[in-house]
Amino acid sequence: MARIDADMRHIIDSARLGFVATVCPDGRPNLSPKGSIAVWDDEHLCFANIASPVTIENLAHDPRIEVNVVFFLARRGYRFKGTAEVSDSGPVFERVAETLRVNEGPQYPCHQGILVKVEEIAPIVSPAYTFNDHIDEPMVLDVFRKRYELGSATEAAELEAYKEVAQQMLGFRTREEMDDVFSRPIVWDAVKRLGPALRATREAGQMDEYALALAVEQEIIAKLPDDEPDLLPLFNDPAHRSMPADDLAKKIVSLWSDDKPGDD
Repeated sequence: MARIDADMRHIIDSARLGFVATVCPDGRPNLSPKGSIAVWDDEHLCFANIASPVTIENLAHDPRIEVNVVFFLARRGYRFKGTAEVSDSGPVFERVAETLRVNEGPQYPCHQGILVKVEEIAPIVSPAYTFNDHIDEPMVLDVFRKRYELGSATEAAELEAYKEVAQQMLGFRTREEMDDVFSRPIVWDAVKRLGPALRATREAGQMDEYALALAVEQEIIAKLPDDEPDLLPLFNDPAHRSMPADDLAKKIVSLWSDDKPGDD
């Protein structure tokens, strides 16, 4: 009996997606992606039937199955060959359904739980490892993170730390609020002004959270025409009592919302 070791568990956990191959009644192959594949024990895998009627129909007449799991950034994985048993009640169904509910939410149905008895295991290794000298997994990870325009784990941790500091320093109540503000091009354009704005707010005895607003105001002033008569009174009034004319207000609103990612 083939055994699932620690590295195989690591790949399955890291990949978070696998592909299941079954045989149709006419002999043709059927390949179906599965996001619920998990290790049941050292000799079995399991997954949920969420929306895979063809996979279930195929297993009813031929229980043979192959599961391929590849961690796409590391460019390696495993293929697991064996036979499958489909359950709509009992320990396998209950555990698979509960795992699906915890990981993805109650909105996803679990029609059946599938237990795969693993009989053969073979590694899947990219030519990146075999046709390049002196290359290892960390090097492959770096190459494909750049190719997919993803940061390294260290860069991701640093970015998360910066976001935490920025959220507190700039006075955002939630991370979602901060992400929404920084999704706007005008805000990114204003970031270059943040340093001087921060110094100005501190010299004025104001809280740091006012610095971003000041930087954005300065960026808006720089982008609007110089001959706007209501512009300086608007931004020079600390209480913002002066409201801009309708056309100026529309220009400011358009600068704030223009080209926001996801807007049509």
